[in-house]
Amino acid sequence: MPSYQPIPPVRLTHPEWSRNAVIYQINTRQFTPEGTFKAAEAHLPRLKEFGADILWLMPINAIGFKNRKGSLGSPYALSLPYIVQVGR
Repeated sequence: MPSYQPIPPVRLTHPEWSRNAVIYQINTRQFTPEGTFKAAEAHLPRLKEFGADILWLMPINAIGFKNRKGSLGSPYALSLPYIVQVGR
């Protein structure tokens, strides 16, 4: 019987520019009054000027109603975790 041989770990190579890149997280729903990608797009030049190299987008999912705190609820309490909310 052959002995078990584990698969070697994945080796990732990252571009040199990303080593010291600034990551800026956007909660699209609260980033602009409209809460849309289109509205956030207008802020890209400002974010670049600010020094952001990479944008980390929070998930865009419908917020759940069960055990909701306040009128907005938490963006982490998803009602349909496998469906991305595209429009408002």
